[in-house]
Formats: sequence, structure tokens, C-alpha cells
Amino acid sequence: MIRRSFDAIKDLLRLTWNLVGVFDALTKAAEAAGGTTLKGFTDGVERLNQAMHGEFFQGAMTTVFKGALDAMRELAPGVRALGVALGNMAPHIATVFTKSAQVFSQFLVNLTKIIDNSGFQQGISMMFDGFKRFAEGLEPMMAPLGELIGNVAGLFGRILGIVGPLVGQIAGTLLPVFNKLWPTIHKVVDALGNNLQATITPLLPHLETLGKAFGELAEVYLEAVIKGLESPVTHLPAIADALRKMAAAVGESLAGALKDVLPDLVKMAAEAIPQLADAIIELLPTSPNY
Repeated sequence: MIRRSFDAIKDLLRLTWNLVGVFDALTKAAEAAGGTTLKGFTDGVERLNQAMHGEFFQGAMTTVFKGALDAMRELAPGVRALGVALGNMAPHIATVFTKSAQVFSQFLVNLTKIIDNSGFQQGISMMFDGFKRFAEGLEPMMAPLGELIGNVAGLFGRILGIVGPLVGQIAGTLLPVFNKLWPTIHKVVDALGNNLQATITPLLPHLETLGKAFGELAEVYLEAVIKGLESPVTHLPAIADALRKMAAAVGESLAGALKDVLPDLVKMAAEAIPQLADAIIELLPTSPNY
């Protein structure tokens, strides 16, 4: 027993020595890598401990934990209500689970009957035999099909190579023309926009008059259709009078509209035509002989 005790003490000393060697090796490796020693690591942990016990960190963490506790207290009524609701729903949930299992079990039974049917099994086998024969039948045409696709792609590429420069040349010629026209088009649009409201506003009373005239005609015509289909001759004077009224209203409205709108249209055309003419003159090539 004494020998075993000495052997245990020797093993304990050897274990302690090896543990010290392990820590010494780790320290040497850290120093060789440019890192800190165990003392430096201890000093860093000590500084971290002091910082965590400082006023700023303690105040921040206190605020965070207080907010978390307040949140838990606010959640308590909702969690309690959810627990009560789940408790009340427990029998219904159990019933739903049971019936869901029964439905799924019945589905599996039905699926098993389908799969276990010999006709189903033979049909699946025949279907994949057909897929295999279909794939084998396509094999001879794959090489010609690949060649055809390659020829079509090459033709498309050659067409693009021919059309691309032409499109670029045409666009390069026309785009500057359109770019020079845009300022004039903007001026024309601005002029139309400024005068459009003033042009349409006088038309509104005439449009209302036309609407009333058409309404009167429709009312007279429908009354004649409903009441006098058997003797339409008696209603012809009323219809003719309605048509005369409508024609007079339409003529009066058109005359008034033209009277109100025509000066504005002439003014707009007078403003737009010189601007378009100036733009076209700028686009025309200048000859040194003129």
C-alpha cells in the first residue's frame, strides 16, 4: 500500500509538472505569435471586470434589465389569457389531432389500395417502358437537330451582324434630327397646354346644350315608341319638331363654339408654325453658294 501511495504521489507530481509545461507552451506560442502573455490576458480581464462594475455599464445594464422586466410584466396578462384559452381549447385540440390522424390514416389506406392494385403496377411499368422507347426513338434525330439549331443560331447571328451596323447608322443619322426638334416640340406642347384649358372652357356650355337637346329627342322618341307603335303617324309631328329643335340647338352650339374657340386656335397655330419652321430651317443643309 505504501508503494502504491508513493506511485500515486509521483503520478500526481508528474501530472502537475506536465500541466505547467502545457501552460508554458501556450504562453511561449502566444508570445512568438506576437500575442499577450498570461499576465497581459489577466490584466485585460481585470480591466474588463472593473469596466463592467463601473457606473456607465451598470447604469446601462440596469436600464436594459428593467426594460426586460417591464416587458415581462406587460406580457403576463396576455400569456395568462393565452394559457386559459389553450386550456379551454384542449379538448377541441385533442379532437382535431385525433380526427386529423384518422383522416391521414384513411388517406394512407386508400393510397395503399391504389398502389397494391396489379393494374396500377402494370400501368406504371408500361408507362416507363413507353418513356424508355420514346427516348430511344429520339436518339437518331438528336445529332441532326443539334446541327439544325446550330445553323439557325449562326444565321441569326449573321443577320444581326448585318442589321446592327445599318440600325446604328440610321439611328446615328436620325437621332440628332430628333434631338434638335425636341426643344421646338416642347415649346409647342407648352403653348398647347397653356391655351388648352382656355380653349375647352367655352365649349362646356355648348356641350351641355347639345346634351339637353339629345335628351329631349330621346325622351320624345321613347315615348312615341312605347305609346304609339301601332299608329306611328300621329307622332311624326312631335318627332319632326324634336329633330328641328335639336338641329337648331346643334347649329347654335357649333356656331357659338367656333366663335369662341377659333381665335384661340388661330393664335396657337400662329405661335406654333414659326417655331416649327425655324426648327426645319436649322435642320436643312446650308450651301456655300447661297
